[in-house]
Amino acid sequence: MKKLILQDVLYAPQLHFSLLSVSVAVKHDFRFSFDRKKCAMQTNERFSITALMATNTGLYQFQAKPAVSASALIVTSGAKSSVDSTVLRM
Repeated sequence: MKKLILQDVLYAPQLHFSLLSVSVAVKHDFRFSFDRKKCAMQTNERFSITALMATNTGLYQFQAKPAVSASALIVTSGAKSSVDSTVLRM
């Protein structure tokens, strides 16, 4: 099982799935290529994964299991919550 650490992620427990910001990932040297049915993501460490387009949501989806996050700042006043880094097992 591969591990990928994502930095500068936001925590949104009300969502039923996790979203990956392409613009933030690109700032961390991720590379993407898209076509009508799939998205390929690659890192400088030669980590690569392909996400297929879901017909019901129109989103590219890849399978990952979140591991325990390194640190978290959770705000309950209605402001956005954030997680500093997240490890995904793929």
